[in-house]
Amino acid sequence: MSPANSFVARMIDVFAAPQTENPKAYVDEMRKAIAGWDQATLDKAADRLVKKAKFFPRPAEVIEVCEAIAAARVVPDSRPQHGDWTSDALRTASGLIRSDMGREAAKDGWITQLHDFCRQKRRLPKGFEIAKLKTEAKLFDDAYSTCCAGKAGTLNEALKKLGETFLQRRNELAAVANGEAAQ
Repeated sequence: MSPANSFVARMIDVFAAPQTENPKAYVDEMRKAIAGWDQATLDKAADRLVKKAKFFPRPAEVIEVCEAIAAARVVPDSRPQHGDWTSDALRTASGLIRSDMGREAAKDGWITQLHDFCRQKRRLPKGFEIAKLKTEAKLFDDAYSTCCAGKAGTLNEALKKLGETFLQRRNELAAVANGEAAQ
């Protein structure tokens, strides 16, 4: 059972079906709205809502609780905080990539650029900004391919290893965007 289905089943067990003209449509919309959240977050959200809600919760209520839970997971960094590298900036960026755009970026390979943009600007990109992020990702992929082909000169191996760390970060951020990991 998916995390969203498990959450909805628990809400129905506790609150019964939502009081609306079309409970099935309401539940389907709830599932869609919370689809990106991981099981642990939805379990904690259900715990909180069972204690506080009087009626079947609205999707926006569930998302608010999930965002609060995810924000609380971020361990404060003891290092000095500078500009767009603050815990708040990183948390905001991770929250923003848990979206349709983030899932698209994860699928298409520009999630790292999207996260960096969100960390710096504290918002999702628009129009030409998206195209620029996709171009930056393509430039990285092309440069990494050159390294993998052994055509990057004397620094080839070092650049290849650096590229591997970038790809690892891309995979970590893709997991965040797809609700498979918290950050």
